[in-house]
Amino acid sequence: MNNKRKKISQIVDAFNMKPLVTYDNWEELSVDGIIDDNRLVEKNYIFLALQGAHVHPIIFASQAVEKGAVAIFTDEKGADYILNSVECLDARNSLAERKINIFVGNNLYDKQCELASFIFSNPSDSFKKFAVTGTNGKTTIAYIYEYCMRLIALKCGLIGTVEIHDGKNVIPSIMTTPQGARLQQIFSKMKDNEVDAVSMEVSSHALSLGRVDGIKYDVAAFSNLSQDHLDFHKNMQEYYDAKAKLFTEKYCKKAVISIDDDYGKKMYLSNLREGIYSFSSGDYKEYNIKPDFYVHNIQKVSLDSPVVLESFSLKNTSLKNACVKQKKKSILP
Repeated sequence: MNNKRKKISQIVDAFNMKPLVTYDNWEELSVDGIIDDNRLVEKNYIFLALQGAHVHPIIFASQAVEKGAVAIFTDEKGADYILNSVECLDARNSLAERKINIFVGNNLYDKQCELASFIFSNPSDSFKKFAVTGTNGKTTIAYIYEYCMRLIALKCGLIGTVEIHDGKNVIPSIMTTPQGARLQQIFSKMKDNEVDAVSMEVSSHALSLGRVDGIKYDVAAFSNLSQDHLDFHKNMQEYYDAKAKLFTEKYCKKAVISIDDDYGKKMYLSNLREGIYSFSSGDYKEYNIKPDFYVHNIQKVSLDSPVVLESFSLKNTSLKNACVKQKKKSILP
């Protein structure tokens, strides 16, 4: 539970929100969280209703209130719908009957991760954060990192393509990297469940759409880049640029970058600074770069005890091991 409840007035001031419909003493109303999915609303939450791909979720406002929402944040289109649309008549009447305050903001989709982090009181500050990106191998690497953390007696959460572990519950994933508000809600659950670290996949979509804005990872890893997602990205350069954001100082403190493809070499050379390490499991002598890590023919990873990793590919296992431990150089979170 968020032990530092935020007043609506604090949030409105901090993010330049405009009142659309308000009732007496709204400034004193406190909230525990925010979410953009009416099905995931909890008691004393804000429902974040922003234009979706098919419908505007403002039409689900009354359902969100039934679940416990005490205020609504929306965009200009949502404001127009709730005030004027026949489709929203029942929702409009329900909100008025319950005296639900409604606020409008600009660019809320882009701001939602930072907005939610503010409301949940920066939950991810309480644990270490590992992120992995790349075309292939993200899921494998994320699972291995979580497993390695457990081997050294650390409680590790997981966010990825298959499922989410919040330190207590296992939940099927809807997308590789959740929307910003949902991500911060998960972080809040992890904080409540006292995780020591989180291992998560960060997709190019998430980086492009600002889903992880405001988060600085302790360690990030890059596996590889090959042609994919060009239905979303215009070309390979745009795809590369999206991935590259994760390795800037704004998004990570330390990183391990595989230099076994041309994009990896470029990624590494473009981010040379303290705490950025290169990795190879190939014939690095051809690269003109001497990697900080080199692994050849790995069969076992030895931490507290030998662990046979026969089901994992060489490159992914090697990269994850590099992210856990390096002789004479600690890159652990």
